[in-house]
Amino acid sequence: MAQLFENGLLIGLAFLLLKRLQFTRANINKAIACFSFFYLIFLSHPWYNSGAFLCFLASMVLLLGSGYTAFIASGLMAGLCFLSKQDYGVMNFCLGALVIVLTQADQTGPYKKLVFHFGVLKDPKRMGIIFGTLFLFFAAFILPILGLILSVDSSQFFYWFNYSQSPHEIRKIHIWDFVNHGNLFVPACIGFYFAYRTLRIDLLFAGIFFICSFVVLSTSGLDYTGFYYFLFLPLLVQTVIDRQIVTKKWISILLLIAVLSCSAFPIKYLYRLVQTTILARAEPYSFRYLYVTRPVQSYPPTMPYFQNVMGSDDSVQMIEQLQEIAKDQTAALNRQANSGLKVLNMSELTPLYAELRSVPPLHYPLWYHTNIALFPKEIALIDRDIDNTVFDVVILQNAHGQGNFEEFLARLQGNSQYQSLREKGFVSPSTSTGDDCREGYCPSHIYVYVRKGLLK
Repeated sequence: MAQLFENGLLIGLAFLLLKRLQFTRANINKAIACFSFFYLIFLSHPWYNSGAFLCFLASMVLLLGSGYTAFIASGLMAGLCFLSKQDYGVMNFCLGALVIVLTQADQTGPYKKLVFHFGVLKDPKRMGIIFGTLFLFFAAFILPILGLILSVDSSQFFYWFNYSQSPHEIRKIHIWDFVNHGNLFVPACIGFYFAYRTLRIDLLFAGIFFICSFVVLSTSGLDYTGFYYFLFLPLLVQTVIDRQIVTKKWISILLLIAVLSCSAFPIKYLYRLVQTTILARAEPYSFRYLYVTRPVQSYPPTMPYFQNVMGSDDSVQMIEQLQEIAKDQTAALNRQANSGLKVLNMSELTPLYAELRSVPPLHYPLWYHTNIALFPKEIALIDRDIDNTVFDVVILQNAHGQGNFEEFLARLQGNSQYQSLREKGFVSPSTSTGDDCREGYCPSHIYVYVRKGLLK
């Protein structure tokens, strides 16, 4: 339901954006259809990528408003976008500033116009308008970020916002990304070029959406979380086949192939999704049911925080055993809301805290990805707490590229106060999708260690 609500907001904002760009009703319908069938359909649950794009889209809509209030509101949304996800926020700020520079110099009607001439630089009045608007946008952009920093422990904010850990792997664009995602970069260039040629703001926004998708998919995120460029794909197709804009047929054909190349992966994902739905098979994150190589089932109603989710048979058994331990602990402590169970969950099954009526420990990462969210300070903290048997239950898995899996496992095995629920671990949901480890300790399995006093 939460994703349906977010999708409704995305469609509403997309409609407003196209309306302000003076799209015809027919072109709006084509754009929204592509946006829905090649982007929204893949969003199964709220995620920070889709949340950041929601803020980005709202900011772009507000940029096309009238009056300084619209620019302030746009900057505020850009600041929220940055707090949702840094790469989206940076693109929101840079592309928003680009729109202001290219549209604020000469506005005589209710709709924005592009201005591509250097004569503006010689006009103090127009330059004053541009710089004044940029200042308002920047100030509003900084406001929510500064407000959050001042309202929390600033040292903790900067630490967890990845500005002071070491070693820290900064996610950035590499030269090979222009090959891997060249089918997005080239359409972006085509959009910007024809925006320059025709002075059309709708083509500028086409370039903006494609370049934003190129950047964020080069830094992080699943492919389909960046398919929002489909909102402007019909416009680009219509532009490159327009003989008044592209006069030579062979150039038009080449440009059309370049523009449509961005649809290869979305079509593949859509085919997989339809195929999986028709066959009523388990659906992994890649939507390819053939990747599911081990038995899976829907989580039962007794696990409400995994509602509408499928997982390995082993993971269901594991959660049932942990629920029994939590139930006994709750009864022993005569608690109602909280089981009192101290849990350290380093697995992909993040809702386990809620299922066990426990709370995540303070000062620990949200996920355990080495050099992204797991650093020497946190590793030392986990080592110390495992050695001191601080937790009643420790759930361990080599998920998210955790480089310290073997060290943590060895510490748990060497601590006489802990006992394993199953020595060889439980088959995890991710192990069910293509993992062929069958012997020994499989890193993708989930290993559960419980304080001996809690076991019957």
